[in-house]
Amino acid sequence: SPPASCSHTRCTCAASGDGVIEIRPEAAMLDTLRAGKQRELAARPRPEAAELLIAKGRVDLARGEVDAVLAALAPLVDQRPEDADLHAMIGEAARRKGQAERANAAFDRALAVDATQRTALLGKALVALDAGDVEAAQEAITKAREGRVGRRTVAVLEARRLVLEGIGNEAARQLRRLVRRSRDADLWAAYGRALAQAESDRAAENAFERALRYDEDQVEAHLGLALVRTRRGALSGAASAIGEAARVIDAKELGSRWEARLLAARGRLLFENGAFGDAERK
Repeated sequence: SPPASCSHTRCTCAASGDGVIEIRPEAAMLDTLRAGKQRELAARPRPEAAELLIAKGRVDLARGEVDAVLAALAPLVDQRPEDADLHAMIGEAARRKGQAERANAAFDRALAVDATQRTALLGKALVALDAGDVEAAQEAITKAREGRVGRRTVAVLEARRLVLEGIGNEAARQLRRLVRRSRDADLWAAYGRALAQAESDRAAENAFERALRYDEDQVEAHLGLALVRTRRGALSGAASAIGEAARVIDAKELGSRWEARLLAARGRLLFENGAFGDAERK
């Protein structure tokens, strides 16, 4: 029978040899079992949670919130090693962050799963172009052309490669036909860049302004305007373009590569203004 001091209906209490009462109620045992089960469930990967994080990652990437993308998606890599889209999104976020090696590794992992993954094919070409590696860029552009990357996008990549090689005139010639009826801001910005290298500054300015008509956050167009306006002596307009570029780079967290280009644009403007010491510090 239960000890006088016990109030349990179904008692598991027992008297120890030295007269001390040890109480082990069934409720406590059940609580222990439940806690263990909860820990086990918490440790299991939850597919629905991963899908939600990936969906959020797509939204964050579209908004330019690359730190949020990397924080959310990087922990999922070991859970989903065969998810090409996941690796590609991580690669694109790292590329925009200026982490070229991490981006390339993620793109390679995506392409090992799906050789036609569009974001990874495009990303590989952009990493090579950003690094100024003409040979790697040509190889990546060829693969992009053979994959699912669109014709206009490939044309922009090819134009950037030609500009990299110093053949702005040829790049402009190839893009001229494509831009005639286009509302593609990236295409117009690439055309402007080609014209700027060919030193057709007024035509380049028109092309960059056209790009911004279709996308006011096209950072290449803002920096392009800063360049050609500085060369033409329109320094107030150049300063305004630099300010807009800074706004976009900050808002979209575009990373160190764009920040370096912004500093170069500011330094060029200061130099043209005669502030040589400030330009050197920039």
